[in-house]
Amino acid sequence: VVVTLPASIHAGNDTTICQNDTIFLNATGAVFYSWDPPFILSNPNIGNPTATPLNTSIFTVTGVDSFGCRASDA
Repeated sequence: VVVTLPASIHAGNDTTICQNDTIFLNATGAVFYSWDPPFILSNPNIGNPTATPLNTSIFTVTGVDSFGCRASDA
């Protein structure tokens, strides 16, 4: 039996932008990604989608590493 550590997902630092600006999100540490909320992202299933939020938003990314381990970061 081989036990691996949980995936180490990093969603990046908190960022401030002006209304109607676009931000490039960038998650690292996984092979597959899923962002929430997904509806204002260019593609919620990649590590580096773009977002144009209309108000203050918290994006949470869940990643799955090559061993199938999951972790999240906001």
